[in-house]
Amino acid sequence: MSFPELLKQLKSKNIKLRMEAARSLGETGDRRAVEPLLEALNNDKDLARDIICALGKIGDPQATTPLLRLLTDDDPRLRGQSAEALGEIGDGVRVVEALLKTLEDRNNTVHWHVAWALGEIGDKRAVESLLNCLNDNDRRRCWHAAWALGKIGDRRAVKPLITLLQDREAIVRRHAALSLKRLKDQEATEALISCLDDPDGEVRHFATEALLTIGRPAVSSLKKKLRQAEEDVSHKIKWILEQMGNSETYTEQQE
Repeated sequence: MSFPELLKQLKSKNIKLRMEAARSLGETGDRRAVEPLLEALNNDKDLARDIICALGKIGDPQATTPLLRLLTDDDPRLRGQSAEALGEIGDGVRVVEALLKTLEDRNNTVHWHVAWALGEIGDKRAVESLLNCLNDNDRRRCWHAAWALGKIGDRRAVKPLITLLQDREAIVRRHAALSLKRLKDQEATEALISCLDDPDGEVRHFATEALLTIGRPAVSSLKKKLRQAEEDVSHKIKWILEQMGNSETYTEQQE
């Protein structure tokens, strides 16, 4: 369907056709769609989530101000979707500041979208607020922040993430190990080795990948642990050490 036809369909009386038009306009990435989509956002609340998603995919800063207003909407679905779209647009200081304020939203779905957006933007001004989230009693908010910290890649997160490798919740340990893989900091080596016998398979998997990503600086600690390890862990360590000869290649492939 041509661009003019999609614009016409965006005004159809049929909600399904309007939704299809909004989604298709987002897929085009054509900035000419921004103004018609913003107009529809003001007049068609049934279409709001699809329009917000489309605006995020197009990525034009022209949509920033309307999306910022939606961060305080009564509907948590719109708050969350707007946060994600802002993460895709990534339009500077005011977006980061607004997202940091919205990080306090107690709706966990909104919180995840905000953490995702902050991780995608990668602005280090978000680090302190995300570190504070690691102490939240709701462990969902903790792993949201752990994921975002890994994406941002600031070393201030290394020690707190190491601590999370011992968290009671497996999903928190998984995201801590995944983020430590992204950070590639050898300070995490010993803690990651200890995760090789974690009861959760995904934790073991991400810990293994993190050690491979750290590469040669982890070798001496792995060899030391090999002499003390039980059979299952010793097999994992031997396999990791065998891969270390190609650790640089492995790291490049994971970038």
